[in-house]
Amino acid sequence: MARVTLLQPGLFTSIQDTGRYGFSSLGVPSAGAMDQYAHSMANLLLGNPAEAACLEITQSGPVLEFSDETIVLFSGAITPVSLNKGAWKQANHHWLSISKGDVLQIGYLKHGLRSYMAIKGGFYSEFILRSRSQSKGITPHERLLKFDTVSYDSNPLPVTFPTTRVKPAYPWINDSPIDVYPGPEFSLLNEEVQGQIFQNRYTISLHSNRMAIILEERLPNHLPQILTHPVFPGTVQLTPAGKLILLMRDAQVTGGYPRIFQIKEEHLNYLGQMSIGATFRFSLKTF
Repeated sequence: MARVTLLQPGLFTSIQDTGRYGFSSLGVPSAGAMDQYAHSMANLLLGNPAEAACLEITQSGPVLEFSDETIVLFSGAITPVSLNKGAWKQANHHWLSISKGDVLQIGYLKHGLRSYMAIKGGFYSEFILRSRSQSKGITPHERLLKFDTVSYDSNPLPVTFPTTRVKPAYPWINDSPIDVYPGPEFSLLNEEVQGQIFQNRYTISLHSNRMAIILEERLPNHLPQILTHPVFPGTVQLTPAGKLILLMRDAQVTGGYPRIFQIKEEHLNYLGQMSIGATFRFSLKTF
């Protein structure tokens, strides 16, 4: 089995697959790639199963050393790379051949917050509760650290390079609204607050991570307290102080704040690519 070594870990690099499902009754979050679409795209373009484990790279990338030859591919935010201190080039949706001993430096991401590096055959990290996704409290570490190593297949299957090119879309930079469906407590909001929600623009605050995005703006909140109820990635909660909390992939499985929205799955991926300070508005959809 070959290994990739993180000579530098980057800002926040972790191993993620499509998530850890079926254990919410035990309080285990689903975890998984923040942008599931980009994660699956990287794998499928490389001929991997869509659910294979990738590196999720946040904002600024790591420096990687490979023990054996392989092929990698990036999807998501625009990803500049330099192989063996060579010229920088944009690596998205292009197969990149790696030789034994190669060192790959991944730079500062553009047009998005997260990039996904698939490797031929997928990464072989520890398999816990039917997933390789790193998650705080479930795996030994929530991210990869300096000099950590991750295994991969040292004998990748022969591949045929495609003749077509993927033209990616970056809807999160085009001021697209975030589509939401009414949550269980949405109808308890008065009409004035309901109207205000969709007129406002919202700003992603500094206090945002893989667990939740917290918005800077506040809304009037006169809703009664509720008992603890199930919540999911994409649930939007309204706190007593009027803050909106958008639960993300590492979110807890229960919560006691009113659930006013559920974010459309596709747009949850968009939010996973939006940086601190980015702004957007909500658009209400019906079932």
